[in-house]
Amino acid sequence: MSLATARISHRLTLPIAVDGGLIQGVAAADGLTISFKGVPFAAPPVGDLRWRAPQSVRAWDGVRLADRFGSVCTQPLNPGDALMRQFSFGEPPESGMSEDCLYLNVWTPADDVDAALPVMVWVFGGGHRVGGGSHPASWGEGLARKGAVVVTLNYRVGALGYIAHPALTAEAGASGNYASMDILAALGWVQRNIARFGGDPDCVTLFGQSAGAMHVNALMTADGARGLFHRAIAQSGGRLHGGMMGPPMKTLSQAEADGAGLLGKLGAHTLEDLRNLPADVMTGPRGMWDLIIDGAVLSEDIQAVFERGEQAQIPLIAGFNANEGSAYPEHDMETAEAVEIMARARFGDQADTFLKLYPTVTDADAQALKYRLPRDASFGFQAYKLAELQSRARAAPTYAYYFARSAPLPAGKRFREAVPPGGYAAFHGCEIWYVFDTLQTRPNPGGDQDRALAEAMGRYWVNFARSGDPNGGSLPRWPAYEAPHRQALHLGDTIGAGPFPNQAELSFFDAFYQREFSGPRPD
Repeated sequence: MSLATARISHRLTLPIAVDGGLIQGVAAADGLTISFKGVPFAAPPVGDLRWRAPQSVRAWDGVRLADRFGSVCTQPLNPGDALMRQFSFGEPPESGMSEDCLYLNVWTPADDVDAALPVMVWVFGGGHRVGGGSHPASWGEGLARKGAVVVTLNYRVGALGYIAHPALTAEAGASGNYASMDILAALGWVQRNIARFGGDPDCVTLFGQSAGAMHVNALMTADGARGLFHRAIAQSGGRLHGGMMGPPMKTLSQAEADGAGLLGKLGAHTLEDLRNLPADVMTGPRGMWDLIIDGAVLSEDIQAVFERGEQAQIPLIAGFNANEGSAYPEHDMETAEAVEIMARARFGDQADTFLKLYPTVTDADAQALKYRLPRDASFGFQAYKLAELQSRARAAPTYAYYFARSAPLPAGKRFREAVPPGGYAAFHGCEIWYVFDTLQTRPNPGGDQDRALAEAMGRYWVNFARSGDPNGGSLPRWPAYEAPHRQALHLGDTIGAGPFPNQAELSFFDAFYQREFSGPRPD
């Protein structure tokens, strides 16, 4: 009997009992993995369940064929020529968009329900506004082939996932952070059900990118998340103090005021009004949706918990990409003179130090800096600070990476974002295809070097999920991140360890933000 035939005939091809009823998966053509798509992990959050914590799955009769993804949350579409459309939706996915969106997907390579494989639960990014667990960049088959049970999930985004309002608080005791509640509900589903897919519920890795990494960072401090995951990976993001990802966290009362203001302009004031609003009119300004200190999911500022060392003491990987700012350039920095004006206004008595780190003699220097600065001051800083705080606790190993491979883009494709001086290169989010080994889903899948890097990254990630240590086999050694050497793994045309190439700049922003955020916070 061939391996493929043997795999296709194993017990996981039979209907599996999960919360709500029986589901039937679909084996890959070669029989090496089985996927289960569109599995409900909570009741549809619609009608009276809009803006409530996820409720129990509604049971179904018979066997549910899990052969297609569930709808992603209602959200705006990215323009067709946006660079970030590469890992979010530029047109409605085949599964559609709906408030009825609480579905997850499982890919397993297990031969048997007793395989006890590591489990990897993916939290997508998208600025808390867009995205879903069914985007081709994060299809789980390639990663599952390396020895893990992979779970991707949807959560509510935009107003549906984050709005706070006095009427909602009066009803439930708190409001906001519905997206976090969805992720916690999916993690609870994993604890109750994943063993039936050959996964080990005591070996769960929560990993995410950008806004997904912010959720990973935040849930490391949430009491309700303790014991639901045992390793963490934060790719290009965190929710610590500093940069575009780290403004002061809003309190519940601040978020309620913002929510009441937004919905009040739409004529909604009562609970009935709120729940009758069309989902697609509650767009809000970019940057409005964020995690808040709601007193239910998150009881205090996330960084404060980390500084006391009271976060989950679990193995962590944190890292960022070399060209995070390709789609997020700083504005008003077209000339060397403009950079100096900005530095004096923004950094005060630290401006001279800043200008030594970022010497800007010519206007061409300024053009390059406006793309470099978002990496150092925001995305890179978040990963660096997260690694610093977690490694300081010394209760579990911490690893850091720096991704520098220029991702292949569709030939001849033009994007609305101006091309940076060095090209888009290793732009924000492009590491996702390498982690998941999904380059083949792209119009330009790259070459042998890209495939080799994807193979290596997937193996590092699965090794880490299995043991808390990414090393193993013939992979180049990945040292732990710890003072004083602070070594990161450089993932690019070659793989090797060394300090972050922008270590001095990251240290500058660390000191600057510590001082900036040290004063009292208004309620």
